[in-house]
Amino acid sequence: VSALVDPLLQSAPIGVWALALMPLLVAVVVGWRRSANGPSISPTVALTLVGMNLLMGPLGEELGWRGFLLPRATGSGLVLAALSVGVVWALWHLPLWWLPSPHREIRYPVFFATVVCFSMTMTALWAAGDGALGPIVVFHLCANVGVGWLEISERTDASTAYRLALPLYGTAAVAATGWLALGATIPAGS
Repeated sequence: VSALVDPLLQSAPIGVWALALMPLLVAVVVGWRRSANGPSISPTVALTLVGMNLLMGPLGEELGWRGFLLPRATGSGLVLAALSVGVVWALWHLPLWWLPSPHREIRYPVFFATVVCFSMTMTALWAAGDGALGPIVVFHLCANVGVGWLEISERTDASTAYRLALPLYGTAAVAATGWLALGATIPAGS
């Protein structure tokens, strides 16, 4: 258990933490382009959105995806490991399209591509943070909260948010993949 929890508490460079906030910036850009005429959300709703999203996704998932699976997949190199974890992560969510879930509104190929882009970017953050999971959890949380905020504030629906954000996430993934291929090193102890 400590092997999974310790990386959550591990420090990472401030730049890694700053990049982990990127999905909130993407949500703001998408929301601004869609109009600022939607309702604002109260601090209580915002805290509920953050708390529910933290517990229902990023915290548990990232202990598994980047805390457990990614370090074991790095024998094939960081790019292939990131791609493999991204594909498994996207497939993990596939049953949500057969259940009464908000995910059903999102076209699965767009979701799949977004998750793979996230995996490439999050693997770069993981490597740059020497295996720290805190920034990874923050990135994942910001992505989920960003989409939730766009929906609650009536700026756009999840499907449109994913579609509009994918080029931005794709660009980040290309940059992350280049860095993973050309300069990143596998964190010590992974």
